[in-house]
Amino acid sequence: MLGRNELCPCGSGRKYKKCCLNKDVVSERASRKVSLSQKQYSELYTKIQQFAKQDKYQDEYEKAKEMFYIVEDEAINTKFERFFNTYFIQDHIMENKKVMTVEFYENNRDNLTTRDVEILRNLFESYVGIYEVTEVKDDKILLKDCLTDKEVYTEDVNLLKDFKVGSSMIARIVTVDDISILIDVTISISDAVKDVICNDIKHLFGQYEDL
Repeated sequence: MLGRNELCPCGSGRKYKKCCLNKDVVSERASRKVSLSQKQYSELYTKIQQFAKQDKYQDEYEKAKEMFYIVEDEAINTKFERFFNTYFIQDHIMENKKVMTVEFYENNRDNLTTRDVEILRNLFESYVGIYEVTEVKDDKILLKDCLTDKEVYTEDVNLLKDFKVGSSMIARIVTVDDISILIDVTISISDAVKDVICNDIKHLFGQYEDL
């Protein structure tokens, strides 16, 4: 453990206590909060995954794969496997007009805790979005949804440590105990890719608005 009176590892030449100590304490506190929220989310998500693996949902799983994987490239598809898993659980509309999270809730509501229900509710409202970093602090990062212009703080600073103001990403955000965490895989994208995706989506929505 780095001592308070040792030279700061950032290379400033100052003692740690006079330089980066407070910043590191704030960052570590945020990291602990995020880790707890991620643990609570992961425990519930594992239960949903096990529920979705029942034989009666195998046909729906195959339909979801056909909808999701539009490129016949195994290497590329492997990178998006975690996105697919959440897509199948949260976004794929089954023949009964429900998504898997709703099916799970309706079959298990008597065994769910209040926290489980709250996480499920937030998962219902989550989506894969295009985000841009607009502010970076020691304990949180402000992200702007590039399609809706809504902003949200995430305390997931360690995951986003390589992102700077202006960086763009594909991500899904879920709130657990008032902490916004990023789930699935967070993918960095260039401004050019961001603009192409956003313009295509806006064009698609524009066509529906004209109907």
